Amino acid sequence: MVGQHHTGHQLKQSGINDDWKEIKRKASTQKSVLTTAQNSYNKIIQIKRCTEPTEDLKKIQTTLKQETSKPFKQHKFVVHKPAPKKYETQAIAQFSDS
Repeated sequence: MVGQHHTGHQLKQSGINDDWKEIKRKASTQKSVLTTAQNSYNKIIQIKRCTEPTEDLKKIQTTLKQETSKPFKQHKFVVHKPAPKKYETQAIAQFSDS
């Protein structure tokens, strides 16, 4: 509760008089999304993005001296698919023989 009290004090000094529940609600408006797709080389691509903060949230972040308004930059990952297991290969062969 000490950290919450100190944070609340900082916000009130800068003119933000919202209660803690409202601060948390405003912070929860920023979302992150992980998108997964397969490219033409049969590799799995994952892209992680974060939404832009609202003006209210930017003001809160500035008051609390948070360095960035996004928790992370866009990240792109290539995930190599594991080789099919023996039983998966057999099932595919049986399916294509039918």
